Amino acid sequence: MKCVIYRRVSTDMQVEEGISLDMQKLRLEQYAKSQDWIVVNDYCDEGYSAKNTERPAFQQMIRDMKKKQFDIILVYRLDRFTRSVSDLHSILKIMDEYNVKFKSSTEIFDTTTATGRMFITLVATLAQWERETTAERVRDSMHKKAELGLRNGAKAPMGYNLKKGNLYINHTEAEIVKYIFEMYKTKGVVSIVKSLNSRGVKTKQGKIFNYDAVRYIINNPIYIGKIRWGEDILTDIAQEDFETFINKDTWYTVQQIQDSRKVGKVRLQNFFVFSNVLKCARCGKHFLGNRQVRSHNRIAVGYRCSSRHHQGICDMPQVPENILEKEFLNLLEDAVVELDASDEKPVELSNLQEQYNRIQDKKARLKFLFIEGDIPKKEYKKDMLTLNQEENIIQKQLANITDTVSSIEIKELLNQLKDEWNNLNNESKKAAVNAIISSITVDIIKPARAGKNPIPPVIKVMDFKLK
Repeated sequence: MKCVIYRRVSTDMQVEEGISLDMQKLRLEQYAKSQDWIVVNDYCDEGYSAKNTERPAFQQMIRDMKKKQFDIILVYRLDRFTRSVSDLHSILKIMDEYNVKFKSSTEIFDTTTATGRMFITLVATLAQWERETTAERVRDSMHKKAELGLRNGAKAPMGYNLKKGNLYINHTEAEIVKYIFEMYKTKGVVSIVKSLNSRGVKTKQGKIFNYDAVRYIINNPIYIGKIRWGEDILTDIAQEDFETFINKDTWYTVQQIQDSRKVGKVRLQNFFVFSNVLKCARCGKHFLGNRQVRSHNRIAVGYRCSSRHHQGICDMPQVPENILEKEFLNLLEDAVVELDASDEKPVELSNLQEQYNRIQDKKARLKFLFIEGDIPKKEYKKDMLTLNQEENIIQKQLANITDTVSSIEIKELLNQLKDEWNNLNNESKKAAVNAIISSITVDIIKPARAGKNPIPPVIKVMDFKLK
């Protein structure tokens, strides 16, 4: 594997940090050798801060990466690479695009293993937190703008055109909006979506209508000349020549109808075991849980393709939950067997850590003896070389152990879930599925047959991904 090393130090911090460029180079070359990596380049930024990526050697490294000159970037410590979480997130995305891995020689921060990738995912989460903090400040600013009757949106809503920052009625689109408001008085959103799509009506962006597009229109107070930010209708729009085409009585009637339709409804989605992970093989959309009361008060639970249910544009039949559960348990069994086949006997992590600590103690004592003049330089160099070689072997074993531990933990979790499945309630089943499954994509290869002797559908799992 072709490896490059990246070194950095701030000139004014070099002595204080105790991480000289020469020391970084020595440690990184030793580590690369222990991993059987070939060092093809050495990038060094002296006197540059890690607060951003505007560093000459760093930028050259990125350019060389895009030319596919190496496979892995090795650093002494993460803060030598960058101190900015947002920069790290951006760099990792570029590295992933060019299939380049990242490794820190002194930290468990490594994209060459599953555990390392999981850790980097957590770092990406911190980047999201940083973005959300910024977004909160932006929201405060936009809220103040809305209080003044000024629009925050850069685009015109359905029924209006935007000219020099002001909204003017688009009469063709306005008729569609009027149709939606009138239809909602007697029909639901799903019926409106299907009606619009069957007539070939498109959204303002030229796309087919969906549930959210219709809901956005009927909830938007712009049609009665109001500006809203968040859940609050704040004030009249500040545009002096603004015109409405939905009267207030109609708009408020629709809001009351929405509220009345919510009364008494219970959200059942939380108790549908596979609702968050099940995908349609025919259109790629998620499934929605569905519960129906049949004859003799028998409850039938199944899953409907959201694209078919909301938009009427997919032909996937409903998938019964009991059939899906059987397939799911078979998949768990297969996954356990595969993990058994790939398992190697794990190395005891505690023993390796103990050996590593003993080597560090020996190296410290050896340095003390040499400084005190108790051993000659030749003997010191010979013994230190031996200890460094032992240290490299231990580091290599520690770097490889994390994947084995992870596979064992996954196997234990899958076995436990499989054995206890029938004893769990739906809420517990759902929590377990969401904890270990990323997605299950299914198709019905033989439809159900009704009648005196009904035959259930035959389903096929097209894709199955663990987290």
